[in-house]
Amino acid sequence: MEIQYELSRSLRAPVATCWELITEPERAPEWMTLVTHAEAEGPPGLGRVINARGGLLGITTSTRQTVHLWEPERRYGWHGDDPFPLVVECTLEPLDDGTEFRVEAGAEPGRFFPVARSVVRRAVRSQLHRSADRFQHLVETG
Repeated sequence: MEIQYELSRSLRAPVATCWELITEPERAPEWMTLVTHAEAEGPPGLGRVINARGGLLGITTSTRQTVHLWEPERRYGWHGDDPFPLVVECTLEPLDDGTEFRVEAGAEPGRFFPVARSVVRRAVRSQLHRSADRFQHLVETG
C-alpha cells in the first residue's frame, strides 16, 4: 500500500465493549472522523458488506467495504476499492486493566488524489489519530 499507518492505545475498557463498537458499522460515524454515514448489508461476520460515506480534504466519498477479518473479540478488518484501495485491521488484546487497541491501515489514494501525496498522508494520519481519540473516549466513558 502507498500509505500505511499503525497506532495503538491502551484503553480502560473491556475487550467486549471495544469489539461491540468496532463491529457495529452504524456506529462508525461516532468515532471514525472520515465517516459520516455507514450501514451494513447482511449479518455480522466474514463477507459482510458495509456501505459508507465520508470525506477527506473536502472531497465527499462513498465506498463499499467488505469484512475480510473476523475473529470475535480479537481481530476485525475490512477492505474496499472505491474510490481507492483501502484496508483497515483492528486488533484487541486483553490487559489486566483493559484492552490494547491496535489499528493498521493502508491506502492507495494516488488515482483519487494524484497531487500532493504528502498532504494526503498528513491528513490521513491526523484523522486516524483523531478517530483513535474518539474511540478511546467512547469506550472509556460509555
